[in-house]
Amino acid sequence: MFSGSFDYVYYLLKSYVFREESAVTNSFHFYNVAQTVREAGSIPFDVFAERISGHMLTFWIATIGIILLMFKYREMTIALPMIALGYLAYNSGLRFTIYAVPVYALGLGYIIAIIVKDFQSKYLKYSFAVILTALAIYPNYIHIQEYKVPVVFNSNEIAVLDQLKYTAKREDYAIAWWDYGYPIRFYSDVKTLVDGGGHSGEANYPVSFALMRKPVESANMSRFAVEYREQNKYSIETMIKDLNFSTSNEFIKALETNITLPNKTKDIYYYLPLRMLDIFPTVALFSNIDLNTGNQMIKPFFYQTGSFADRGGEIDLANGIVFDKTKAVIKISGREMPIDSFYITQYDNSGKLLTTRLQSRAGANISIIYMKNYNRILVVDNFTLNSAYFQLFILETYSRELFEPVILTPIAKVFKLKK
Repeated sequence: MFSGSFDYVYYLLKSYVFREESAVTNSFHFYNVAQTVREAGSIPFDVFAERISGHMLTFWIATIGIILLMFKYREMTIALPMIALGYLAYNSGLRFTIYAVPVYALGLGYIIAIIVKDFQSKYLKYSFAVILTALAIYPNYIHIQEYKVPVVFNSNEIAVLDQLKYTAKREDYAIAWWDYGYPIRFYSDVKTLVDGGGHSGEANYPVSFALMRKPVESANMSRFAVEYREQNKYSIETMIKDLNFSTSNEFIKALETNITLPNKTKDIYYYLPLRMLDIFPTVALFSNIDLNTGNQMIKPFFYQTGSFADRGGEIDLANGIVFDKTKAVIKISGREMPIDSFYITQYDNSGKLLTTRLQSRAGANISIIYMKNYNRILVVDNFTLNSAYFQLFILETYSRELFEPVILTPIAKVFKLKK
């Protein structure tokens, strides 16, 4: 207990069980990734029971079986930690249920063995055991049959990554959210900063920053992150110390300027898929945080809908949000806000993106983007509109001094960083 051996266990408990919003690393606060992982969220008891034993009935039968099994064979008490880990699932997410599954399978099997042990006929004994086992397994079979999960990438996205493989060198880097890390490395054979195995709040911060901030800040952070990763110094704290800044805020502010960058050793490519729009607010959480306090610094406004109706003078954007075309204001929960611009994006027959901007009130904080080809409308504030993702993928109004287009498709785009 005093050797520090349990420090990592305690760190994981804080992350998954207590689910603190921010995790402290080297005196800095980073957003806790467990807050955003779907299978790490609390679940209803019926789902908890079904994921361990397939059905509520078999769950309770198996529970009785485990208790009887432990009285009969005391060495089975060694399974208690596995059960405890499985029970964490009720509060800490589906990913823990698997620990209890084999123990509950033994408990259920023991009950079936007790039921059939006094049968005189071996044929009847084994037939009845098979029938009971099949009945217990059947709910699991139904769950598997109906469990349809979409693929991470579709064929068009894979085609983009295949093309990138022949453009980039294998030691180059792709800036992308961690969900896409492993597939990018598989199909494009390039490095990534984060992936499914390495996406702590600290690791995610530079990538989120690169995607969510203005192009200049994004480019500078990407160069720092990549070069420091190459030197095995991939941490914000190291960057701050090396540049002799006293606080993280000074470093972040300096990224808006012509800060002295590390020497370029690798090319950097931004992989920007359309599907990232669906997780955009989640990605933003990891860099919109005060590293000193853990408080959210900026709360960007982002709303997207594919369910809208043009009613003449108004466009109903669903969920109580209405765009008044006559007044050029957007109404949200009864509150009216002027819009800066209304954008219409559309791809022509050659695949080139055409953007039309209708400016209303310069300086307003809200803009609307109608993505015609996708039949989707976005309502965003200026912070979101000016982010690297929006400037590069959504509008293609990027700085030619900073970025060079490599692959441009409606489903995914790749840009090369020039700095």
